[in-house]
Amino acid sequence: MPRLSLNTFELNDRNEIFISRDSWKRRAITSYREDYYNELCSLTWTKNNGYLIHKSSGRMLHHYIMEKWHGVENTQRLLNEKWIVEHLNNLGGEYKGFDNRIQCLTFASHDSNMVKAFSTDKRRRDTEPDLILHLFYDISVNRYQISITFTVPMDYRIDETEQPVQGFRLLYGNDFEEVINEATSILLEYKKDKQINIGKLCFLDDFEPVPTEWPYLTASGIERLDCDGNYIIDTTNPYVRLVELKEGWDII
Repeated sequence: MPRLSLNTFELNDRNEIFISRDSWKRRAITSYREDYYNELCSLTWTKNNGYLIHKSSGRMLHHYIMEKWHGVENTQRLLNEKWIVEHLNNLGGEYKGFDNRIQCLTFASHDSNMVKAFSTDKRRRDTEPDLILHLFYDISVNRYQISITFTVPMDYRIDETEQPVQGFRLLYGNDFEEVINEATSILLEYKKDKQINIGKLCFLDDFEPVPTEWPYLTASGIERLDCDGNYIIDTTNPYVRLVELKEGWDII
């Protein structure tokens, strides 16, 4: 008889798996795929310095997920070459490694990891909640995306005309350091001037201003945490607009 996990697992309609445990104050999240779902749910994941680990094997959840999507041999080769698995949306604090969705993980050098930690990760807290910036990686096309969401009125100027926008989706190539530099530049400019000069950025032609027709935040756009009643807001959901950051809420 297989050993039962001490975690609780919940699969949502966006192919995401929430992982919780009674002693945790927030849930972890990762990507669903049928071939490893039962195995993942049979293991007990323990919080260790902000990350999740399966103690019996010593495997970290972010390594486990990368092995499933990129292959064990390729993942182990990069780890042996001193690359790391970078959490693009580092949550900070004791739950910093709880976002393990495949689009939020990438391989990075140690130097790139340190640059991101002391630039993008540090600066993006300065602009919240007015501007919320996320980084994503699409392994199907090997491209990064910078996602910007505004929670205050913002206009986008096109040919001397202005239109209100909720945010921008900026697509980049496979150069992680370029993306870090761009993200940090965006954050610094907004902190200083409360605006972003899109024309100065080096994104690819795939540029998407996000219109403001999307509805404001409703209860359906909030994921309730299991333990202490806090809330987590998923700003990657295109039908959610954050209008107020209340005490006890987190942003991912």
